[in-house]
Amino acid sequence: MSTQQTPESEPRNPGLTPRAQARLYEIKARNAMVVAISNESWGGKLTPIQQRAFAEYMRTFHLDISEVDNLGGRPYRNGRYYMRRTAELASEGRVEWYKGEHIGPDARLDAMAKAGDQWAIDEKMRRLRECIRLAIPAEATYAYVVTVKMKELSTPTEGAKWYVPGRQKMGWSKEVKGKREMVSADPVGDENPITSVETRAWRRAGRLYAAEIPELRDQEAYMEYEASETQKAVIAEAERADEVDTAATITPGAFADVPHDDPYGIQPAAIGAGPAQPIVVPTREAVPVGRTQAPAQSEDVEYIDDTDIVD
Repeated sequence: MSTQQTPESEPRNPGLTPRAQARLYEIKARNAMVVAISNESWGGKLTPIQQRAFAEYMRTFHLDISEVDNLGGRPYRNGRYYMRRTAELASEGRVEWYKGEHIGPDARLDAMAKAGDQWAIDEKMRRLRECIRLAIPAEATYAYVVTVKMKELSTPTEGAKWYVPGRQKMGWSKEVKGKREMVSADPVGDENPITSVETRAWRRAGRLYAAEIPELRDQEAYMEYEASETQKAVIAEAERADEVDTAATITPGAFADVPHDDPYGIQPAAIGAGPAQPIVVPTREAVPVGRTQAPAQSEDVEYIDDTDIVD
């Protein structure tokens, strides 16, 4: 008995070779990742070229959109990545056990202890001892510690992070461009302190145990190198975009009737003789070695304070 193929079940591109079909799927997957990035609060501030740079990095290392943040144009693997990575290592038998727990103050514990609940009294003392042992500041209102026992290591690895409200530092004003003023030292923590201490502690623990195991250390180094290369491409594109903006202000009409598929195209009539020369993203080698951050006033790159974040 034969079955008749419906249009939905037939190959969408029957004339393509398997290699071309695989390439098509790869392009579609990358475009889907770009769309996901553009929907993020930090991704929407990147240009399409910068979004593609992030998408390529994430696809190369099989990262979920929730596992990456933008840190000054650099892909930043947050604590969610290390949660998943720890679970993967556990399934491979390389992690014997792991846990995470809050050890900061809790008003509910205070109320229970005041009412004479012995468990609450003991738990308050246990948390206090843990905070003292881990050198967590007394003024911290939230604290979290992650403990991972790697099979290759003799002792468990601990990563602790905390949040202290009201900390400030000198930074750029969000209202007045070019103005320096006192700003929050931890805006991410101010917005969601519980999630912040949890994800930062997981990242801290993951970085620490990876540093002790050669194979994992090499993986981390390679991913950090590629993140740095992505940042260079993002910054270089932002600088070129600034150059285009400057050219537009100096040469009126330079960007009239520019095709949508060539946002940086420049009309020959506005610039002078010769064919139009679109500005393209420079190669990674074009970025000066050692450049780690974009110009302070660039609006194309979102800057996230890394205080208490980067290990």
